[in-house]
Amino acid sequence: MSLRCCSSSSIVKRIALGAGFFTAGAVVAWAFNATITSDPITQSADTTSPFTGQVITAGYTQPEDMEMDPGGMMEMMMEWGATTEEHELLKNMAGEWDCTTSFSMGGPEPVEGTATSESRMVLGGRFVTTHFSMPDFMGMEFEGMGAAGYDKAKGKFINVWMDNMSTGISTMEGVYDEDTDTMTWSGEATYPGPEGPMTVPIQHIVRNVSTDTTTMEFWEPNPMTGELMKSGTIVYTRR
Repeated sequence: MSLRCCSSSSIVKRIALGAGFFTAGAVVAWAFNATITSDPITQSADTTSPFTGQVITAGYTQPEDMEMDPGGMMEMMMEWGATTEEHELLKNMAGEWDCTTSFSMGGPEPVEGTATSESRMVLGGRFVTTHFSMPDFMGMEFEGMGAAGYDKAKGKFINVWMDNMSTGISTMEGVYDEDTDTMTWSGEATYPGPEGPMTVPIQHIVRNVSTDTTTMEFWEPNPMTGELMKSGTIVYTRR
């Protein structure tokens, strides 16, 4: 299933401080072709910046009481990267879909069309990627790609999207209502305007998420009132 045109509440630390400090020092040394000392507590590097030509020193001293057992660190990271029941919901989006589209483009009648969407699970079931293709959208071929997942730190679904009608990448966050089997994505979209790019709030409402016939509604501001209005739909039918 496509996730745009297709298509834990508290934030916790992503990695132990000790591991984070070591990674930062290692990256600096690698980036500037420097040598790291063998001292496991104090790490430093002197090198010449390729950008300014100045000699710089990058280093840190890790407090001894922040040392962590490598086994404990790996266990923590494995738990942090483990999938949840929310990731199980993403699995239903995978597969091949036939799509019918309808969008309001300012005329008296909506612009209708057909499309296909192919999605697959990647990275051990943590994300689903999508390739959406519409052979004819107002005289041109439309193609888009996206990825969606569930961010345990945010406690929300997340997705990114890019297509051939823009040079940018958009992001959205989503919440799922199990009672109505509905996913509501919220974010912003940037469009060309008479005075330059303009950014507006948008919503994508996906109904019957866990079934083989899913409908995505597109909501964006009414140019007259500013209130969100439905501007289009895509109906997905699993092959």
